[in-house]
Amino acid sequence: RLNSVRREFLKIAEDMMIARARPAQENIDQSSCRWTEYKTHGAPKSPAVRNSSNPARLALGVYTDSIEGVQGALEGGCDFICFEPVFIPGTGNCRKISVHLPYEAQVATVSAMCHAAGVRFILKFPRITRNNYLKDILPLLSKGTDLNISGFLVENYGTAHALILMNPHVAFYGSGGLNIFNHQSVCQSDSVFKSFTLSP
Repeated sequence: RLNSVRREFLKIAEDMMIARARPAQENIDQSSCRWTEYKTHGAPKSPAVRNSSNPARLALGVYTDSIEGVQGALEGGCDFICFEPVFIPGTGNCRKISVHLPYEAQVATVSAMCHAAGVRFILKFPRITRNNYLKDILPLLSKGTDLNISGFLVENYGTAHALILMNPHVAFYGSGGLNIFNHQSVCQSDSVFKSFTLSP
């Protein structure tokens, strides 16, 4: 009986936390309407963009580090997912207790989910990507074509360089850690990156 009460309490607490984290339904509806309008007719453009011969298409992307987050993003109708798997150092060489799937299993699972939904899967690397991370992960990613990875999202140039040496034909995307905040920085790096997340 005590276990049943405990499970019921935890379920109620979980539902309350989820409800508090969600925006009000009115805000969700307004955002959905604006997004539908922008995707159909395009977002308001500056004069420079209006005169462009090759305007960019709006796309809705989601950053997440959990399989549950990926599922929610797919249900929400996103165009691409930037997934950063949980990495436990040394799990390839020894048994460590963890609630998470092994890195490769996380990537394979999310890849299959995105492929089934027709959504681009972009693998995100940590803001601080250490050598032991690359040492463990690069051999797994050498078979990137099997994992249906559309590109890599990185936070620093060193990680991009290591990945380019491994697979120069995959698309690279720059995250906020690159500190791109003006057009000169973009021009210096656009030969490497397909797009950037601008820093505030």
